[in-house]
Amino acid sequence: GTVKQLLLFSEAEGNPCFLDVCGNFLVVGTDLAHFKSFDLSRREAKVHCGDKNLTALIPGAVAVASLRCNASGSKISILLSKADNSPDSRICFYDVEMDMVTILDLKTGQIDQRETLSLNGQETKKSHAFMDEKLTDLIPVNHFWDQSEPRLFVCEAVREVQGDQQQPRDKK
Repeated sequence: GTVKQLLLFSEAEGNPCFLDVCGNFLVVGTDLAHFKSFDLSRREAKVHCGDKNLTALIPGAVAVASLRCNASGSKISILLSKADNSPDSRICFYDVEMDMVTILDLKTGQIDQRETLSLNGQETKKSHAFMDEKLTDLIPVNHFWDQSEPRLFVCEAVREVQGDQQQPRDKK
């Protein structure tokens, strides 16, 4: 093959290890929890969303488990990993145009919107997404955007396994 173009990442951004293409958009995540997206509609890929540091955007974020972009390139969904590599209960949605992060915690059913105001602060709005308690205590395991409809998002989730629950011993 022939190299047509290199997509460069600095040492501070880390090494690319997660890729997703949807429509004309490519999103790339790195091992140091950074991500950026590219518009592939032209002859050469053009940066659509510059470098974003996930640990600066989302409190408690440690690592990326998976990321996807929608068909219009306007939203990027991110599943997180905890420090012990176990899946996090939060799904993060980064709005490229608004420079805003929305965090949906499937464990609590709470939505947390963070709007980046400046280098020194963020405004936060919290609300509840689910009224039905059956939709809490979940862990997202996979996520998808429709290939043509940028508003259609699907998430696969599993029930969170509670720690080792000890069974009463039989005294026989």
